[in-house]
Amino acid sequence: MKTVSDKQLQALFHWKPQTWAEHRLYRLICFLSDTGARIDEALQLKNHDIDFDNLLFINTSDIFCKDKFFIFNMQVFDWLN
Repeated sequence: MKTVSDKQLQALFHWKPQTWAEHRLYRLICFLSDTGARIDEALQLKNHDIDFDNLLFINTSDIFCKDKFFIFNMQVFDWLN
C-alpha cells in the first residue's frame, strides 16, 4: 500500500482552500490524518458522538459492538466546534 510522503503532507497542510467544498474536503483530510479514523467513521460522525471536554469522539458503529475512541487536537476542536 502506497503512503503519503512528508513532503506531500506538508504541501497538503499548507494548502489554502478557496471554496466551501474545498474547505470541507480540507477539514475532512486533516481530521482523518489527525485521528487515524476510517473514512466511513468520519462521514457517519454525529454531534452527540463528539466529547469536546475530553477532545475525543466515540464511534459506536463497530462491527463487534465495541466503542472506539479517537483523540483529536485543538485545531480539529476549533473546526468541529
